[in-house]
Amino acid sequence: MPKVNIKTTIINKELEDTNTYKAIINDNKIKYQENDVTVVFDYNNKKLIRENNDYKIEFFFEDKLLKILIKELDNYLEKDIKVKKINIKNNNIKIEYKIDEDKYLYSLEVIE
Repeated sequence: MPKVNIKTTIINKELEDTNTYKAIINDNKIKYQENDVTVVFDYNNKKLIRENNDYKIEFFFEDKLLKILIKELDNYLEKDIKVKKINIKNNNIKIEYKIDEDKYLYSLEVIE
């Protein structure tokens, strides 16, 4: 499993955050570590998972569903998400979506 360099960006009305990480691409999934959060994007199912010891957040972009598990409570919260655009090409990802009235842009780019 070779490591690749990636650049991720998340943008909403309150922040614009861009970072670079080492990632692994395996079984049509890309996985990387953001501090204490493990992030996995499943290209086949258009699903983004962010998980640490306290929570697990799953974005089901094809099903337009967001699931948040608070591990201590062992309880899920579900919300609808509105997906404006999904663009996946050569392992690069760009997704525009909306949760309630908040708009987000998530992008991941494999860099040399």
